[in-house]
Amino acid sequence: MRTPDRRTVLVAAGLALGGAFAGDAATATDGSASTTPTQSAQLQYDAAKTGQTDASAPSTALGPAWRFQRPGADGCPSAPAVADDTLYFLSATRGDNTVHAVDADGTELWRTETAVTQCSPAVADGLVFVGGLGGLFALDAATGEGRWHVDRGGLFEPSPTVADGAVYLPGAGDEGRIAARNTTDGTERWAFQAGTELPGSTASMTAVAVADGVAYAAVGTDAGVGELYALDAATGDQRWGAGFPRTGARYVGNVATPTVADGRVFFATDNALYALSLDGTQQWRVAIDGFTPGNYTEQSPAVADGTVYFPDGDGLSAFDAATGRRRWTFDAPAATVSSSPTVAGDVVYVGTEEAGVYALDAGSGDPVGQYRSSPDVRVVVPPVAVDGRVYVGEFAEADDADPTLVALESGDESVASAEPVPEFTVPDEVVQGTPVEFENRSDAFGDLTAVGDAAFRWDVDGDGETDVRTDAVTDPARYTFEGSGERTVTLTVENDYGWAASTSKSVTVSEHTDEGPVARIETEPPDAEARTFESGATVTLDASASTGGTSDLAAYEWTVNGHDDRSGVETSVELDGVCGDWHVTLTVTDEDGVTDETTVVLTVED
Repeated sequence: MRTPDRRTVLVAAGLALGGAFAGDAATATDGSASTTPTQSAQLQYDAAKTGQTDASAPSTALGPAWRFQRPGADGCPSAPAVADDTLYFLSATRGDNTVHAVDADGTELWRTETAVTQCSPAVADGLVFVGGLGGLFALDAATGEGRWHVDRGGLFEPSPTVADGAVYLPGAGDEGRIAARNTTDGTERWAFQAGTELPGSTASMTAVAVADGVAYAAVGTDAGVGELYALDAATGDQRWGAGFPRTGARYVGNVATPTVADGRVFFATDNALYALSLDGTQQWRVAIDGFTPGNYTEQSPAVADGTVYFPDGDGLSAFDAATGRRRWTFDAPAATVSSSPTVAGDVVYVGTEEAGVYALDAGSGDPVGQYRSSPDVRVVVPPVAVDGRVYVGEFAEADDADPTLVALESGDESVASAEPVPEFTVPDEVVQGTPVEFENRSDAFGDLTAVGDAAFRWDVDGDGETDVRTDAVTDPARYTFEGSGERTVTLTVENDYGWAASTSKSVTVSEHTDEGPVARIETEPPDAEARTFESGATVTLDASASTGGTSDLAAYEWTVNGHDDRSGVETSVELDGVCGDWHVTLTVTDEDGVTDETTVVLTVED
C-alpha cells in the first residue's frame, strides 16, 4: 500500500450530507471536459461514453506496478477518472465513502470523506464531480476542498458527465429527473422529468452521454419497459424518445448507459443491444442474454474501429457497428464478465466476477493477458487504460478484505494469469508402424489454481486437425505413424478460463528396417510388470501391437511358466496357486517363418 507524502495532507474532516467541506492543499491538477488520447476524465473516457482510447496500454504478462488499498473499507473502488496524471476515485465504508486523489506512482495526494455513492468521478474545470446521498458534490481537484454542493434529498447513483461547462446527472432516487448544472457553481441550467409516460416506477437510470449538442439518457421501470431520451444539451428540450417494450430478461428494468459513436447511438436493455440513428430511428437490434444490472455496476457499450463491445450473458460479444452482426463472443466457463468493456488500441479490457481482469484481442476475442490477485477478488467497474498502464478496481466480500485500486503494466512474465503453459516430451525413437506415446507435461492453468476443466488437443501429423484428444495432463497421447520422414507435433491446451496455448516440436519418423517381426505385449491392467497381484487375479495380455517384418504375422503363441501353451492375439492368465514370479512368453511368426519373442514377468504376492 502506498502512503501519503508528508508534504501532502489528507482531508480527515467529513463532507457529510449538508455539512461543511474540508481539504488541504496538495499538488495542483486541472481536468478537462473531453478525453485526450492519454487521459480519461470521466466514466468510459469521454462525454459520449465511447469506452475507447488511443493511449498505449499493456496486454501480455500483466503485473502490478503498485496497489492502493483503503483499510477498513468494504466496497468496490470506482473506476478512476484520470486527468493530468492524477487518479480520482471513490471507496466505500459502512459509514461514509471517500474520494481519493492519487498520483501516477500510487501516492495519495488527498482524500475527502463524504456521503457519495460508488459512481465514477468526472473531472473538468479544476473540479472533481461526484454524486451521492443527498446531492451532487464539486471538489477542488488540487486540494479536495468542497467548492459547491447541491442537495436534492435523494440518491444520485449514476456517474456524472461533464461537457461544455456543464455537469449532467440523473437523480435523485426514483424521480427520473435529469438535470444539467453549471460546473462553476452548480446552478441549474435545465431539468427534464423522464419516465412520466411509462407504467411502473423507475427501477434504473443511466448516466448521461453527450455528443454534438445532444444529451442521451435512459430509464427502465419495474413494469419491464424503458425509454431512451435525446435532449437538447443546452436547453433540455426533448428531441425524441425511443421506447422499449421489454427491458428485462434476467433483471427487470435493466438499461445500459448509451454510447454515441460512428453516427449512431448504441444502447442496451437486459435482452437486446440496439443501434439507433441520431434521429432515433432503429437501425438494428440483436438479442443478448442479459448483463449485470445498473444498481450493481454501470454498464455501457464500448465502440472502436467499427465494432461495438458489450456484455452478453456471462461473456462479452463484439458486433459490427453498421449491421449488428456478431463478430465473436468470449464466454469462458470459469469467468463471468461483470464490467463494461474498455478498448485501448487493439486490446479490449473487461472485469469478471471470479477471474480478475482480462485483456482480449479486439479482433478475435482471444485472451492475450489476465491478472487475478486472489480467488475471491471481483472486478465490476470498467478498467481504465492510460499511458502504458491499466487501472483496475478490485474488491472482495470478506470482512477483512480491503478495496484496492491496482495499476497494471506489462512485465517479463505473467504473474497471475490462467494462461496455460503447454509442454510434452518426444520419444527417443519414433518408427513408422510402431505405436509411440507423447508424455504431457503441461501446466494447464498457468499461475492460477485449477478450476474447471482443461482439454489437450494433439495434431500429430501436422495437418492442422486434432488427431488425439486427452482430458487429463496425466494421460499420454498414443499414436502410430503410417509413413516416415519429418513431422510436426502440436499440443494445444484449452482451459475453462477461456485460454488456449500451443507448442510444437519436430519429430523424425524412421522407416521400419527390421526384416523380422517384433513381438510386443500390452497388458490390462496397464504396466502389469510393475505391479504385485494378489493370488487369483487375472491379467489380460494383448499381442496386437506386434509387427511383422517383410511379411505379415501368421501366428501368435503364448507359453505360461514354460508349460502352459496357448495361441491367439490375446490371452488371459489367472494368477492362482503359485506365489512369486509368473513368466509369460509371446512368440510371433510371420508368413516367411521368421519368429521373435518377448516375455513379461508377473508377480504374485506371498
